[in-house]
Amino acid sequence: MSEAKMKCKICGNNLEKMMEYENMPSGAQIIPAKDELDSDNGILLPICQCRGCGLVQIPLTPVSYYKKAVRSAAWMRADWRKKQLSDFKEEFNLHKKRVVSINEEPRPDSYDAFLMFNYLEHFPDPKETLMQIRDNLPENGVGIVDVPNWEMISRDKVFSELVIDHLFYFTRPTLTILLLSCGFEIIKMQDLLDGYILSATIRKRQPVDFVDSFKTQEKKLMGDIQNYLDKFKSVAIWGAGHQTVFLLSLLKDRSKISYIVDSFKLKQGKFTPVTHIPIVAPETLQSKPVEAVMVMVGGFYYEIPKQIKSLNLSYSPDLTVIKKTEVEKL
Repeated sequence: MSEAKMKCKICGNNLEKMMEYENMPSGAQIIPAKDELDSDNGILLPICQCRGCGLVQIPLTPVSYYKKAVRSAAWMRADWRKKQLSDFKEEFNLHKKRVVSINEEPRPDSYDAFLMFNYLEHFPDPKETLMQIRDNLPENGVGIVDVPNWEMISRDKVFSELVIDHLFYFTRPTLTILLLSCGFEIIKMQDLLDGYILSATIRKRQPVDFVDSFKTQEKKLMGDIQNYLDKFKSVAIWGAGHQTVFLLSLLKDRSKISYIVDSFKLKQGKFTPVTHIPIVAPETLQSKPVEAVMVMVGGFYYEIPKQIKSLNLSYSPDLTVIKKTEVEKL
């Protein structure tokens, strides 16, 4: 792969080549027999880092056997692994649930939880792999993802951990970025096996449930604003920011609004988008009196009454503010 085309598979930023090793094995599981020695040639192993997210990676084609994990049976029999599995099943009440070990390229399926032990780093597109797993999980489905720990590798200078089989080398931040971008929330992350493994316990993230509450609050606020406007013959709105133009677009009857006041000169003399209400300078409150002023300026609502007072108006308009989602009289 040419350097011009080297892009991070996680965030899409450019990769920077940090170093390279010559004459490296073409695969950790490619062990030549005697009659294969003449055709066994080494490869160039470039070690790169993403300029964006910082993920260390090897931008090469994966080994031919990456779609199926190759590991010793003893890998699952170690005491620390048994404890990891036992604690996981106990914590999430998985003893009678379907818990799948991802030992080959994931396909459409259905399971309650998954285990992916030092395998994610083999895939050419970890995001695609994790999103397939996510789609196989039910609501609140959980899993464990173990990967080689670059924090330990780099800190302790264990350079022999670099191998073509492992295309990605994660730290806590880079693994977090990947997991979040694939629709998971992280329950915990820890080091295992004397720091060789970075282990993340994760849960399928559910959509934020805000639609009903937003609609309920919208109905209340717009009703309160309309009721306030209906009390007067003329009202000025202070603030031509995004909050104001949003609320004006929802307002059914804007006939009582005389103009919009804004101290930003670039907005003065123009009109609100969609609703086309004139935007004027604060001094207009003196030359074109109104019965009331409603302040719509986000978190700066308590600053505006001071500005109105500094205008030394010859009258005292009724003042109210939109405080977040409430109409508050001053």
